[in-house]
Amino acid sequence: MDTLKQVAHIVQELKTQIIELKSEVQVHHSQISENVKSFTDVLESQELAQIKTRDIETVPGARTPKWYVVDIEFDAGETQAKTRALEISPDGAFVCTQMQMYYKVLDSDPINYGRDVDFVANVPTDVPYLGAYGRYIPCTTAYFFCVGTFMNPIRTAPTTPNPTDLIPPDNELYPFPEFSFQFEQPGIGFWANKPIPAACFYGVEESVFMNTLAYIDRRARVTVTAKPEARVPLKGTVRIVFHGYQILGNLDLPTLLNQ
Repeated sequence: MDTLKQVAHIVQELKTQIIELKSEVQVHHSQISENVKSFTDVLESQELAQIKTRDIETVPGARTPKWYVVDIEFDAGETQAKTRALEISPDGAFVCTQMQMYYKVLDSDPINYGRDVDFVANVPTDVPYLGAYGRYIPCTTAYFFCVGTFMNPIRTAPTTPNPTDLIPPDNELYPFPEFSFQFEQPGIGFWANKPIPAACFYGVEESVFMNTLAYIDRRARVTVTAKPEARVPLKGTVRIVFHGYQILGNLDLPTLLNQ
């Protein structure tokens, strides 16, 4: 009987040791998994580090089209600059490829409009011309002297109106405003040392694209200031459109780009 008791005791001890060994194996397995993950993270970091000296186009991440819009309202007769802000989505950094400015006319007061023109007699009539209401027009008259029939500077020069001529009802270009724009990003500062005339954002026959693919990091804020260079002729909304795409993911772009 004593021998059986001793054998049973030995078996029980062996079972206990086996359980302890299993527990130790699980602990070691967890540690090995953590070490493998850490090693994998280091390898990924090293792989990303090799991209640092390259450009935004080589940054990993899915690209999706993205536009941001900033609207700034103005009343007829205003001359003071106004500022609005936009915030980049937390889904990913934004790469801006192009910017365009428009002015949507929302003035319903006939007094603020120029009078229609009798093209046969070539003289103004007593009828206000409200054809611009609800339409998007450029934020500068310079656009009309760079495209279409105005592309010939020799032909354009004699017909280019002086600023004093752009009052109703003397000139059909009166409804078109004249704005400059300033952009500021916290931590970076102004994108330009002076407000940029709206004319700089319009191309001749083709759109103007950014000369480099600059990014705005996710959750970043950008303030946009619209400055009237002349009295705003008609009530409306300045619409600034940032064209581009976003790079999805929680990416540290300054590190990736070695900035």
